[in-house]
Amino acid sequence: MDKYIRAAADDYFSASFEFCDAVDILFEKIAIQERVKAFYLENVVTVNLGHAAELLLKSALGFVGYDILNLKSDFALRHDLCNLADLAKQKGIDLDDKFYLFVQMISDNIRNNDYRYPRVFCGFDESEHEELSNAISQGIHLNDKKVKKKILDAGLVVRSVLPAREFLESIKRQQAIIEKLQSRKIHAANQ
Repeated sequence: MDKYIRAAADDYFSASFEFCDAVDILFEKIAIQERVKAFYLENVVTVNLGHAAELLLKSALGFVGYDILNLKSDFALRHDLCNLADLAKQKGIDLDDKFYLFVQMISDNIRNNDYRYPRVFCGFDESEHEELSNAISQGIHLNDKKVKKKILDAGLVVRSVLPAREFLESIKRQQAIIEKLQSRKIHAANQ
């Protein structure tokens, strides 16, 4: 395996843990502040989980010899978690079922940077603002198609409700799977 790909894979793998650590800290903050609304830290938590998943998938690909250094120019894989996960499966990398499910849930939103920016309600009168805000914080949880249509008609992004704690746990399980892969690759290289 190319030493630069190996070094990048190691760095990506380590960074996936750092993003998970950041989410753990955010969860502690949420637990301390009882009056926090459900979406108070949604963007920050989801972006960190998305980055952790992306770096974890890229590290796994690097550990099996895929040239992850050229991913920046491969627009089909850059930030597309689904394509990265599917490629990982094609390369024989085991993926935790829940991890794969959550990756599919948020891939489009992560690829399109929907979570990098706060939800904006500019240009709506106060009653419509309140109605849309309530629809987003409550209606999507119910997967109400009428509510989703209203949100889309208002020009806002409909995001999947992400069970963030479950996603974090699935990322940690996936890290353990990749750690075993990493160990096997190191052992095979030393033979």
